[in-house]
Amino acid sequence: MKVAAVTLGLALAAGPVTAQRVTLAGSLSFAEHRVDAGFGIERTAGLIGGAALGGRVGSIDLQAHVRTGRLLLRSATGNDLEMAELGLAASWWWRPWIALRGAALVRGYSADVARQRWRMAELGAELRVPFAGNRARGIVRGGWRPAVTVSGLSRPNTAFVAAAGTEYDVSRFSFAVLYELERYDFPPQAGMKRFEQLSALTVQGAVHP
Repeated sequence: MKVAAVTLGLALAAGPVTAQRVTLAGSLSFAEHRVDAGFGIERTAGLIGGAALGGRVGSIDLQAHVRTGRLLLRSATGNDLEMAELGLAASWWWRPWIALRGAALVRGYSADVARQRWRMAELGAELRVPFAGNRARGIVRGGWRPAVTVSGLSRPNTAFVAAAGTEYDVSRFSFAVLYELERYDFPPQAGMKRFEQLSALTVQGAVHP
């Protein structure tokens, strides 16, 4: 989490205090969560709604978001899950088409039998390729999460995120469709390997007042 905190702090210090542009966004995702702890895959899926507030300061985008939803059991074993997440992110646009990103997130999964909390820091990059007269963009995003803590589990050996999709502008509004993927591989415990994966197809709408 310290890495993301430093990144966000540098972003805040890099520009003037007044944001040049404010963005309000809402999203709806169909998400699938998979866990394999050596006893077969536990699969849950459902809708997750989100809201975000962002602003641009110079060449830096800042954003805070929340999202929550219910993931229903789709396998023979496991439990329904309630998911809630809070995140902060900063993107520095090194060029108009590529940005370096830093983020910090807190996420919780709640079931009838237990509650699990995740804390994550992320470093990555985002590529945007304009087309249709700059009214649309192809988006590719990738990141590494070097600091992940999960209650009741060891830190994962590998943690990465990726996303790809398209964004389109209409007047003061923008619309995007993204496919997102997160993957976490944990060290073996008692000879059993564990991985977790969260994937989502997300539709997002934003307004730029």
